[in-house]
Amino acid sequence: MFVSSGTSPGDGFNSELVLLDVEVSVNEGETSRNTIILHLVAKFSSLNPMIREINKEVKSSLREYLVYAEIIKELNEFQAAKAPEEPCIPIPELIYGKCTNKENILLMENIKITGYETYDKYKGLDFDHLKIIIKEIARIHALSHACYQPNAFQEKYTCFPTSQHLLTFKPVMSAVLETAIDFLKSQSDKKDVTERVKECKQSLIEKYTCALPEEDTIKCLIHGDMWINNIMYKYKDPQLNGSHQEIEGIKLIDWGNTSWGSPFFDLQYLLHASTTHTIRTTHLEELLHHYHSTFTRLAAKLGSPAASWNFTQFMIDWEKTYILGFFLGFTMVLGTLNTCSPLNKEPEPSVLDKPFMLPVKIVADGMKLGMSKLLVPLFKKPIGEYLTMKTFQLVNKPVLKELISGKNEVMNNRVLGLVSEADNKGIFTKD
Repeated sequence: MFVSSGTSPGDGFNSELVLLDVEVSVNEGETSRNTIILHLVAKFSSLNPMIREINKEVKSSLREYLVYAEIIKELNEFQAAKAPEEPCIPIPELIYGKCTNKENILLMENIKITGYETYDKYKGLDFDHLKIIIKEIARIHALSHACYQPNAFQEKYTCFPTSQHLLTFKPVMSAVLETAIDFLKSQSDKKDVTERVKECKQSLIEKYTCALPEEDTIKCLIHGDMWINNIMYKYKDPQLNGSHQEIEGIKLIDWGNTSWGSPFFDLQYLLHASTTHTIRTTHLEELLHHYHSTFTRLAAKLGSPAASWNFTQFMIDWEKTYILGFFLGFTMVLGTLNTCSPLNKEPEPSVLDKPFMLPVKIVADGMKLGMSKLLVPLFKKPIGEYLTMKTFQLVNKPVLKELISGKNEVMNNRVLGLVSEADNKGIFTKD
């Protein structure tokens, strides 16, 4: 058996991935045996006790297990009965899964072995890659919308929140906005926009929390973390580079943040966290047309036509939810493109890793777990908002320094692009 780490620093925040190559002997008759190699990925709960307790509280591991073990299977079976010519939802195959209070594991095929890979997050998705993923998102949204009407999904899967819960991170957005203001202050040509952002800071946060009204008519399965690292592509000729690559397949991974609600959460998230200002300026309307036509075509074929959701109404809803794109995009750009956060670096060796320090390490880990169990419930209370905001302000301090230094050109350009778009849309004005 060969075992190795499954992610690079900064690419996995909520879980631990381990790659396994397992040699298996299979009987082929009474006298012969055949040896095969299984290439697998094992996904476990995070080793960080605080992250582990938070995930347990919000049931992210349970949700991801149910997506792989039950929900995608149900959706594919529903589609096969109604429209057998349509392709299945593209996710890795689940070999074994279990999620209890004591044990959490997903054992899946290692799709990297078969040629799947993520796209460079520093480049951002180009038009061809975006068209492919937007089509798949639209298909998942339309299929789940048709399969689980009305409210059947939440009645059956009570551990899944509505997408409204994704808007409750006011303290996170407050910290992000403070970072944006401090960065803009350092830009001599951004004085006007800096003042506008400062003046409407509170109203921006309120707009964010009200961006997805409960009465949305289109409800569906939301991936909830639809950014570039959770999409894997396979190419017909992987030796070619850039625009010469012909995309052969796609897989969607990391379903721990799945919820039920408005499709615009996934759309705004993807198009503002994983693309450049140039792509959005040049291709946004075409990409949104592609989503809308795919959704309405499949929904109608499955017997749930979105009759009142013409493209004009769709664009009205897109503009209403744009504030999500700004905040989610800004947050993800800061969190994933910086080079200074401890989350993006290999952990430093600790003296507690020495074999003779094992008893001390066990005690220390127990204390960390105990503190996590005490602290996590506090995040549901008013003081939790304050603690969350202070935590993210602390995390963003080195990121702000990197922004102001201008050394990370990719991150700076993405941030300035998001600010420029928001300003052009009149987001930074008081109502």
